[in-house]
Amino acid sequence: MKIAYVAHIRLPTEKAHGYQIMRVCSELSKAGHSVTLYVPHRRGYEGEPFSWYGIEKNFEVVYVPCVQWMQLVRLLGPAAFILQQYSFLRTLWRTRAITSDTIVFTRDALAVWFFARKSITTVYNAHTWPKKRALVSYFLRGVGGIVANSSGTEAVAKEISSAPRVVLHNATDPNAYRTVSKAQLRSELGLTLDRNIALYSGHLYAWKGSWLLLEAATQLAHRKDILIVVVGGRAEDIREFNTRIRAKNLQNIVLLGYQKKELVPKFLASADVLLLPNTADTEESVRFTSPLKLFEYMASGVPILSADLPSLRDILSLDEASFFSPGDVGMFSEQLAHMMDYKEEAGKKALRAWEASTEYTWSAHAKRLADFLNTIS
Repeated sequence: MKIAYVAHIRLPTEKAHGYQIMRVCSELSKAGHSVTLYVPHRRGYEGEPFSWYGIEKNFEVVYVPCVQWMQLVRLLGPAAFILQQYSFLRTLWRTRAITSDTIVFTRDALAVWFFARKSITTVYNAHTWPKKRALVSYFLRGVGGIVANSSGTEAVAKEISSAPRVVLHNATDPNAYRTVSKAQLRSELGLTLDRNIALYSGHLYAWKGSWLLLEAATQLAHRKDILIVVVGGRAEDIREFNTRIRAKNLQNIVLLGYQKKELVPKFLASADVLLLPNTADTEESVRFTSPLKLFEYMASGVPILSADLPSLRDILSLDEASFFSPGDVGMFSEQLAHMMDYKEEAGKKALRAWEASTEYTWSAHAKRLADFLNTIS
């Protein structure tokens, strides 16, 4: 099968979608399909994405020239993004790389509209939906099929399109450090050996519950045995958080910033508890998200403390994780303290989460995706 993954993103990027897209392309290629990833030429962002993400170079990444409308984003607002995306798609079409025997797979509704008008079979990968869905619904009129990342995303797909659809959650790799002693891992990573570590991995966006980490650190200041560690986040967000940490004089939370992808599994396995503090403030958090870190957490064999949300309950149950009411700092802090005090109980849940993670491999993800694309083609 000839597959063109068309993605209007900067590549490489520190955001999770870049890794997810690259990994899907790689796994499809391993399964014997001809895969090319097309991304726009973005000034200042070109790099070697395979080494950046530590992914086997078994498919082609093509950087497509386009008018750099994003340089005018302050003047044009969202129109700059749409204009640049259309320029990218038009140039890609003119290269004649996308032929009638190609299936286009994309996260971009505008790309569905563009290639459907060219009579190219196009499949939409839905990871979220805007509040106002009329325009997206219009763009998807000619879609060949929809791959939804969660049950919540699939429910909206059913409302706005009659196209074939499938729910395909994200995936993970086995964690090679799961059975290595935490003392060894922490020594190698420069982490404390004499405190229990509650670790959060990812960006510090508000809807991901990042503010909850600061509030919990304040409430747990009396627990000298607990340290909250944050891996990831943009530089500007880290600066803001560190300012607030200093203002509160908190000694039980530390931000380590961006870490190389290959180090993240080691950080996860070194922790005593892993945190998923998403809020209930956005539909993205409540219904649509299927965070890569959730599956990475499960594969680490470390106990998980999660917000009780439909999007996360799509994967986790009380058998595999502990939960708290979204946004409830008191309950979050109490649950975290309880998990640190009763590690055997938390460990049993972590073992079941690890067992469940074996169903969410990248190879299985790619096989189900290829099977679906075959039915569309």
